[in-house]
Amino acid sequence: MTDYSPRQLSNALQEQAFAAGFDLFGVTTPQLADGKHLAAYRKWIDQGCYASMDYLAQRCEERESPERIVPNVQSVVMLGMNYNTSSRDNLSNGRIARFALGADYHRVIRPRLRELCQWLKKQVPGSHSRGVVDTAPLLEKAYAAAAGLGTFGKNSTLINEKFGSWIFLAAILTTIELPQTEPLSEASFCEGCDACLKACPTGALVAPYQLDARRCLSYWTIEYQSEQLPEEVPLQQSIFGCDACLDACPRNQNCPTTRVQELQRREELDQFDSKSLGNPSEVSNEELEQQFKHQFGDTSLVRAGLRVLLRNLETARVE
Repeated sequence: MTDYSPRQLSNALQEQAFAAGFDLFGVTTPQLADGKHLAAYRKWIDQGCYASMDYLAQRCEERESPERIVPNVQSVVMLGMNYNTSSRDNLSNGRIARFALGADYHRVIRPRLRELCQWLKKQVPGSHSRGVVDTAPLLEKAYAAAAGLGTFGKNSTLINEKFGSWIFLAAILTTIELPQTEPLSEASFCEGCDACLKACPTGALVAPYQLDARRCLSYWTIEYQSEQLPEEVPLQQSIFGCDACLDACPRNQNCPTTRVQELQRREELDQFDSKSLGNPSEVSNEELEQQFKHQFGDTSLVRAGLRVLLRNLETARVE
């Protein structure tokens, strides 16, 4: 146990987080300043904008109530990790979103969160902390904005002045009371700009700050599991995800690249095509799946799965 003041403990935790590979750090309270974010989320759900991703429509109350995740939570520590790569997502046979060019970010971030939670436990015995990354019912972007990590962009992502939107968000919910960091001003980085809205190839950004997943290529290429894509969905060479709105954002130009080795672009993706994934006429489906998991099992590509990726590659090829 170290005899830290709350401010000293927060500063020391920030140092630990930066040493672990995180680039952004902020602290806010479990209670957001107002209910506008949950109200907007509920409206988004009511309008069906979540497509077939039913898990997004579940546990709405918990999304703005961290105490339902960690009882007696006193602070929400928000963390950001830069995932920008030096290479564009444009491959020889299509496009893979930049977040998926390296290792699965859950695999990268979770062990780092565990280490930070263990460190907090040593400093404050009897405390309880839980790290979450994209899996707990938490309005992560809203809490990140409240903690000063950035502001909302018209493309519905969080934008940071230094790292743009190339950020993975994570949180530590802790029973330790830590001093809050200040949020940025309400002024948006997007004043006078609508580049992302114009760049979206399917009109998924139906209005500033509003994304309709039913039109988004990330949904169609990752979450939609049917054998065939609807004819009205143009993949625009997208194989897994879409960065069109991110690439168009002026704030995302000339951002520093990630310093986390696991998130660097995988060399084998340079030859990513249906041939590299295997020929169904030559080997069994089971062998294909084993080969795919052996080669890409630690990446986000497994979220879509081999069958969907082959579907996307074929659709993109004939467009």
